[in-house]
Amino acid sequence: MQYRKKYEDEKIENDSELHNNIGQPVMYGQAIHLKHLYSNCYLTYNPNQLATQYGCVALSLEEEGSEHSNFKFLASGNLKTREDVVQYSDLINLCSYRGMYFMHVFDEYNNSNSPETGLEVNGSESSSNWKLLRFMSHEEVEEFGKNN
Repeated sequence: MQYRKKYEDEKIENDSELHNNIGQPVMYGQAIHLKHLYSNCYLTYNPNQLATQYGCVALSLEEEGSEHSNFKFLASGNLKTREDVVQYSDLINLCSYRGMYFMHVFDEYNNSNSPETGLEVNGSESSSNWKLLRFMSHEEVEEFGKNN
């Protein structure tokens, strides 16, 4: 019973922090959660489940976030510091908050990069560079959530 209360308190605190950070710039090194809009699930790495790629751990979408759902942006070069704001033009690496795994694209079986076949994304000691693109503003995300 005591654990349930702590769980509920942490969930309330996380929701409050999320509400306060909506629309604010994201800084390098800041803890973030990545939420899939259509499933309403959190991207989570599972250190106990191996991915298809040798030496990598699986990433999955989970209804409840956990300590394995915390990520941070790292600059792909040495020009940015922890105090810098992440910009759309930046080339970034996405890392687990504890720094153990990078989000990594595995494309050994699919060299076509076709949207129909998709790519496998997993947790790896090897990083993949990511280019940020704006999909929706936070206002559009809120509207999307109300309609679905």
